[in-house]
Order: sequence, then C-alpha cells, then structure tokens
Amino acid sequence: MITTMGPRTLRQRLLVVGAALAVMASLVAASAPAAMASIDISIPIETRAHGLVGSQQLLATADTGDLEGQQCSVSATSENQVSIHPDNDLIVASGSTSVVLEDVEGESQGTVHADGLLTLGSTVAVTLVFGPDQVFSAGIVVNIDCDDEILPAEVTVEPSACVVNEQGVSLGSVDVGITPDSGATVTLYSDAAMENEVGTFTGAGGSQDLSPGTYYWSAVAGPGYELTGDTSGSFTIDDCPTEEDPVTDLEITKVDLVDPVVVDSDNPTALITYEVTVTNNGPELAENVVVTDTLPATLTY
Repeated sequence: MITTMGPRTLRQRLLVVGAALAVMASLVAASAPAAMASIDISIPIETRAHGLVGSQQLLATADTGDLEGQQCSVSATSENQVSIHPDNDLIVASGSTSVVLEDVEGESQGTVHADGLLTLGSTVAVTLVFGPDQVFSAGIVVNIDCDDEILPAEVTVEPSACVVNEQGVSLGSVDVGITPDSGATVTLYSDAAMENEVGTFTGAGGSQDLSPGTYYWSAVAGPGYELTGDTSGSFTIDDCPTEEDPVTDLEITKVDLVDPVVVDSDNPTALITYEVTVTNNGPELAENVVVTDTLPATLTY
C-alpha cells in the first residue's frame, strides 16, 4: 500500500512509525550482530518500487537485538546501484527517533550520511519517500553504526530532616542527583518490595517532598551508561520534633543567719534574720518568679 502526501519538501517528511510498520511491503530481513568493538546493522534494500511524488513506502525492517538503547549514525551506500533518480529519500526510524538519508539515488555508487543520531528501539524501519521520477531502483545498503563506548554514571540520594511547614504539615524531602545528565533513572518506593512507586527522577534528578517514614529507591543506567556506585538503597525521614513546654526546676532554701534563734520575751522587738534563696536548676529560663514567705503571727516584717 502506498500513501500520498501533500507538496513535497524535506522538512515536511514526518514518519509516523506505527503507521509505517503497518504498511504491507516487500520486507528484507537484516541481522544485528552481538555487541562488540565494532557494532553494525546492515540492511540491504532490494525492493524496486513506483509511487507518486511525496508518497511513502515501507521497504525494510530489522531487529536491533542487544543494540537497543544505543545511539548510532546512519548512512546509505549505492555500490550496486547504477540508475539515478534524484530526490528519493529514505527515512530510517527506530523507537521514538528518526533520521533522513537525503537523495540516496542522486548519484551511483555513492554514500549518503544522515544528520543526527538514531537511538535504537527494538526494531528499525526504512521507509522510502518518492522523488519526482516516481521510481526507486534499489541496490542500496543502509548501514547503522553504533558507538559501543559505555560511560560511567552515578546517582546520589540525600534525605533532609522533617520540618513543619506554614500549613502545619510535617514534611521532609529527598534530593536525587544524576551525573551525568540522563545517565540513569531513579525510582522511589514506599515499601521494601518496591511495588508502590512514589516518584521517578530522570535528567539531572530533582527534589521531592515526603511525609515522615522509610523509603526505598532503585536506579537503572541510561542508554550508553553504566552505574558505578550504589544502584539501590533506603532512607528514613524521622517524625518532626514537637514543641514542648519550657522545663524549669526551682529550689527554695530558707536559713536563719543566727542559729539557734533566741526570742527574748523581755525584748519583744529583737531582730530575727532569715535568708531565702531561690535556685533554678533549669534547663529552661524561669521568668516572673514570685516567692511568698508566710511569717508566724507573732512576727512582723
């Protein structure tokens, strides 16, 4: 089946991958070798086709195997092709990314390179966009070359203490760092079985408010990265401290300065001296303390 498009410009050639994979066409199988020092997927295009200018036709698909997630460059060679049909383009798509090989039959026995990189999903689809000749004569090989360098990545998970916010809610938080950017995905769970997900961090990481409790996390390396540190762990955010009433410990002592005190009945106006001492054993400051010493009825002050 061939689908038609509007006025043809390269920037308007957008491949809808799901639709393209549903197109019935002559598919050429390709194989992806296991990951090694040199990683290649070669897709021979032997399907001859005719179609309206600007229309698309799926030519081939290939499994990516163990290469899924790799970032790859894409090129096309026409060593076995002798016909020239200008402005036939190939769209190579995989996962959520695609690149364009422009004018693949513009010259015989040439090589065309796509701008940008293709991030491989589980399969690769090669779709033709017909040029003004409305003919594709095949004899082209699409080559996908992947960089097998694995870069180190590291994650950090740092919880903060619980505080009571302005609304009176007790909350802590966690700061997640991912180095380099997009080197990993960190998922946060509220249970040790890691079934109840409460947050996911990508890119460079981020922060999230959390109620007091114990949390668990796991990290998965991003495409082309390998984690060098911990890949899982747990942390606890303790309950917020509550405000308590100030604690004081007052002690009062009363001593006579002349001991024993002798009251002379012949001298009812004799002076009797006592000393009252108030001590605060803390730990909080005691304010506005009032001490009352009740005297016997026979004494005046």
